[in-house]
Amino acid sequence: MAESTVLTVPRRIERVAGVVLNWIKRPQRRAADPVQLEASGIGTTVSAPPIAFETRRSWYTESIAEVHCDCSNTSWQALLQEKPRPVPCWTTADLCLQCRSINFDTPLSQLYRTPLVVDVPGNQFNLRCSTKKSECPACRFFATIFLSRGPSADLGTVAEYRLQITHLADATPTITQIRTPNSLMDDAGAITVHNTDGIVPSPGQRFHSSISEKVIACVAPVFDVSKDDRPAGVGLRQIDVASVDYALLRDWITHCQNHHKTVCKSMRSEQEWQTPVLRVIECQTRTVIDAPADCEFVALSYVWGSADGSDSSFKMGPLPADLPQTIDDAIQVVLGLRHRYLWVDRYCINQCDKDEMGSQLSVMDVIYDAAVVTIIAACGDGDSFGLPGVGPRCRREQPTLCLDGRTWVSGLGDVMKLVQESKWAIRGWTYQEGLFSRRRLIFTEEQVYFECNNSCYQESTPFDLHSLVDDKGQGGLCVFNGSFNGNGHHNDLSEIIKTYSQRSFSFPRDILDGLAGVFRFFGSMPSPVRQYWGIPMDYYSQGGGPWPVTHRTISLSDDEFPGYVDAVFARALCWRPEMESPRRVGFPSWSWAGWMSPLYHSYPWDIENSVTNSEIKIWVQRTDSTFDRLDRTLIEKLGTPITSAEMYNPTLCVEAWAIRSRLKRFRGDKYAALDRRSTVQGATYAVFQLGGNQPVPSGRRTIYCPVDLSVEVEDNDELFDQVYDCIILEPEKNGLLTKKVGHTSERIGIVDFEFCYFDVKKQAKIVEKDRKKIKGGIRWGGWKENYNYGHNVWDFLQRYRHTIQLS
Repeated sequence: MAESTVLTVPRRIERVAGVVLNWIKRPQRRAADPVQLEASGIGTTVSAPPIAFETRRSWYTESIAEVHCDCSNTSWQALLQEKPRPVPCWTTADLCLQCRSINFDTPLSQLYRTPLVVDVPGNQFNLRCSTKKSECPACRFFATIFLSRGPSADLGTVAEYRLQITHLADATPTITQIRTPNSLMDDAGAITVHNTDGIVPSPGQRFHSSISEKVIACVAPVFDVSKDDRPAGVGLRQIDVASVDYALLRDWITHCQNHHKTVCKSMRSEQEWQTPVLRVIECQTRTVIDAPADCEFVALSYVWGSADGSDSSFKMGPLPADLPQTIDDAIQVVLGLRHRYLWVDRYCINQCDKDEMGSQLSVMDVIYDAAVVTIIAACGDGDSFGLPGVGPRCRREQPTLCLDGRTWVSGLGDVMKLVQESKWAIRGWTYQEGLFSRRRLIFTEEQVYFECNNSCYQESTPFDLHSLVDDKGQGGLCVFNGSFNGNGHHNDLSEIIKTYSQRSFSFPRDILDGLAGVFRFFGSMPSPVRQYWGIPMDYYSQGGGPWPVTHRTISLSDDEFPGYVDAVFARALCWRPEMESPRRVGFPSWSWAGWMSPLYHSYPWDIENSVTNSEIKIWVQRTDSTFDRLDRTLIEKLGTPITSAEMYNPTLCVEAWAIRSRLKRFRGDKYAALDRRSTVQGATYAVFQLGGNQPVPSGRRTIYCPVDLSVEVEDNDELFDQVYDCIILEPEKNGLLTKKVGHTSERIGIVDFEFCYFDVKKQAKIVEKDRKKIKGGIRWGGWKENYNYGHNVWDFLQRYRHTIQLS
């Protein structure tokens, strides 16, 4: 660990004076090999490692020499040295004593063709300054970075932070999304800005609590060919806040088209992606036209904002003169990318035609998959915000310091965080738009970020794209992690539904329409997964999640039994909500879409690999009030992208084993840690009376099973005074708690039979005492607490066959 140098002028004036003297005497260029680096503030000399710089990079230069590809026309070195706007230039004499001690020369070693040595004493600096009120340009530079990335503070506060000279590869979160070979970034130098003890308030100001130390941002020198700098493999560049770099954006797209032909190819054949109606905006004439044959178009994904759709009525021909700023800017981006056509839902779909709306919503997967690239507006609250750097709105200022003729810039914010915190990332309609896009140009308030199914790049950090491995697929670093071709959480329908359920809608009725493209995609796989009101109806025992993406035909299980289709659908009804919530009007209670709560954040469907015969039978009600038994033929009829199947109602007839139960809520903090369903207020349990086919152990009359409630209840709710039918959906695992509402029954919650208690209060005391995993209670397969009769809990519960209509 490098030694930290805390610089306080009154106590260490001699050391600082020595540092300044050493800095004045420093040579203008370091020797190439060996290298002698002065450790600032220590006064010692550290020799560089014996490995020559050019030797360490030889593999890279050789690999580049073998590449004969003209897909990227813009030189990344030229991009690095661009200076879109002039900044005042300062000299070392303008700095305060503490900033003069910073060893700015070490990160420059990679530009001087010398090895970068960072693991030496004197490469850490603890600084303190009065933010923007300081007269020192370096203090203002670092404090601006710190306050913009770290804790919020007023201009009068004093910022305390630590600087660390390191490799660019370690400068997270700035370079988090860059998938360059580590050796490229290991050769590049940077200064990272860290939290220490937060922000020290000025007298009379409110105290800001300290936060743990972390990397706030990084600072790096800008490559400058006029200074005979070595060509950089990767580095930071100065961003033009007023204009995006279209040449760079075109390079990203072209490189993907030429080098990612497997991972980033369309998931549909030419015949599959033909839609009944496809209109586009011709951007040069700004008119809506029918899409020409073999049309290559760009799609737009954005947030409508507060617009009620009154201006979205379809009209062929010229666009309105007063377009929303985001759409107007998107047209400019299309032209800047040297494309011609743009697809925007507002002007390319007849919103007043319900039939056209339905058919277009069901092919969202086709439209966004067919687009050459999708422009994503991950900024602002609506379509009036625009795309920063395209129209009148500029990007946020990038902290820049020019010192002794050398320009230093700050890396910009964590792109993942910027995108995830945007309004775009929380809106339901935009989820499948980004998911099905093969290439995404994501506009944030700081820079443009590109993500395809193989790689991801950002405007502030250009590098040679040929240094990446082609068609490798994402490794979990980006927003969509390679989509359906990656290793992330978009490879399984359960995870997709879970993520989607966390998003919001202006109109709750749109909850399933916003996933219509996803349902179409899964329903058209070689081994399809069809759904009914959002509940998957197919299952293939292959691991990797309950309903993973498949690219091949999977044979049906040899272990199928009579009622297998019923048992598969019954398991899919065992979804768990994140919290209690109100109902979503117009949707059945047995579907997750029928509740306002998102699905549980971790494994909302806890499904085993094998299907157990639950002896359950399920029928689906027709519009004439008759019922059809659920089988594979009916699944074919029901598995339409839009859930409002014409011939059927969302009412199920279920015949299954059932157990009578009551609800009981235990209040208090000591119950909060009992299991994952417990809240800070306590825990809710289903209470069952014992007395089945086997003798009940002495003194045992009831058992308590935890419940994931869907419905909102209060402590004095009448629900706690009633008796309920608990339908066994999975023997020894899950039961559906229902209550009677009129002529039908509705879901209350899911009962977990896997972990039960004889005495909840006793278990709460155990947990409260040691805060360890609960050891007591009972599990299926035997009694705990020295009781083991060779019978499972099923034998001690009073079961009965029961038939209900579930709505």
